[in-house]
Amino acid sequence: MRKRINDRLLEALADPIEASDRLINRGNERKIRVGALRIIFRIASESEMLIDVILPRGDVYKHTRR
Repeated sequence: MRKRINDRLLEALADPIEASDRLINRGNERKIRVGALRIIFRIASESEMLIDVILPRGDVYKHTRR
């Protein structure tokens, strides 16, 4: 699972808009699906992503900022 997460993050770093989905009503937060996990992140610059949280789908939206 760690390798899958790492691979998806590297893919998103190369093209974050194409590799992720925008979260509605969450500003510039985006999400990546990796199996049952969700990665919530923000794009800081062309070469930097700020990862907010990596949690199971049922818990991730409870623990993120609004």
